[in-house]
Amino acid sequence: MVELTYLAIIIIFSVYLYIKDKNKLKVAGVGFRKVTFSLTPYVLGIILIASIIQVCIPKEIIVSLLGKDSGLIAPILAAVFGSIFEGPTIIAFVLGASLLVSGASIAAVGAFISSFSMVGLVAIPLEKKELGITFTVVRFVITLSASILIGYLIGVII
Repeated sequence: MVELTYLAIIIIFSVYLYIKDKNKLKVAGVGFRKVTFSLTPYVLGIILIASIIQVCIPKEIIVSLLGKDSGLIAPILAAVFGSIFEGPTIIAFVLGASLLVSGASIAAVGAFISSFSMVGLVAIPLEKKELGITFTVVRFVITLSASILIGYLIGVII
């Protein structure tokens, strides 16, 4: 249903731009192509990773490490795992859904998505160079801790 809503919105705006100013529709099309081609490698890579998680990692391992019965450790492990990735946040939802289907708890998935969005271990060398080691360490500790806390809160609320 959501996809149909998006499609309807795209069609409405495209028709509006076509009537109002065809050049703006061309500019929008160029922008769409740029975004699509820049995100495609991320999306394909993450879909591959999600597939590998579901096929190659036994469900029992995910359940034992990230499941409901793993207690307080699940959000911590998920936050650390999520902090490794870098990319558009929408990709975190695909991976989070894959983990959820594989048996991870909602708390672990919440921590994973939060850390994916906020922590970004990949950027630490550049961040350290540009902003300094103190800023980098403080930001890393705060965002990782916040991701873990968010996971716990999601687990309590849901």
